[in-house]
Amino acid sequence: MSQEYGGRTIQSVQRALDILGLFDEEHSEFSLGEISALLNLNKSTAHGLISTLYQNRYLQQKSNGKYKLGQIFLDKVVLARDNSISHLKELIKPCLDRICKHFSATSTGFFYENEKLYLAYQAVPAEGYYISVNFNDRMPLYCTASGKLLLAYQSETETRRYFTQTKLKAMTEYTIVKKSDLLKELELIREQRYSFENQEHQMGAASLAVPLFWKNSFYGTCSVTGMIYWLEKNKEEIIAELTETAKKIEGAG
Repeated sequence: MSQEYGGRTIQSVQRALDILGLFDEEHSEFSLGEISALLNLNKSTAHGLISTLYQNRYLQQKSNGKYKLGQIFLDKVVLARDNSISHLKELIKPCLDRICKHFSATSTGFFYENEKLYLAYQAVPAEGYYISVNFNDRMPLYCTASGKLLLAYQSETETRRYFTQTKLKAMTEYTIVKKSDLLKELELIREQRYSFENQEHQMGAASLAVPLFWKNSFYGTCSVTGMIYWLEKNKEEIIAELTETAKKIEGAG
């Protein structure tokens, strides 16, 4: 049975949390004076709180004397991400194993966090020819099935940042390299709830992917990858299987 706590607040703890709460994407560093002024604390109190947070790695001090969030947050983020990937793997493994065996094709699950995809699990056929998916930071999102899903479901701010930082280069003759065309593709993906990679990253290879949602938020993708002629032949059945898997994941939330 869960228990709700509505008791008294420890003032020093709350003030330390208020300091940490100042930091966000647009405000990544503060001086002692700035923290003191923003939280209406005298400098002696602010300095004591900051020193405690610093000693416990919740804050770091830069060469300019200002403070930023400490290494401990990165450690916690990595731990949380690893736990989420393990959780997704546990949920998705039986489904991807079954799809892999049924279609004799590579079946892959990705976990989404902070505008990136992380490999959670991949099933490859025991026999025959197959295409392995080696997804990493260097693989372009705009010409892969799961990557296009990420772009389709991230926020407008994240999408604008992506196009600012990314040059759309042709990997094959089928790669979408015009921003306007890619935006239309992303709109279509949201409408049809699946993504189709048609030889955009590698000639002869294709992939179908559907989004995974967890508590109404984009959580990752699951996909099937194979030769283009085979994937087109089985496209409807593959989409149905992947969609059913996505529903199971969402239902588990």
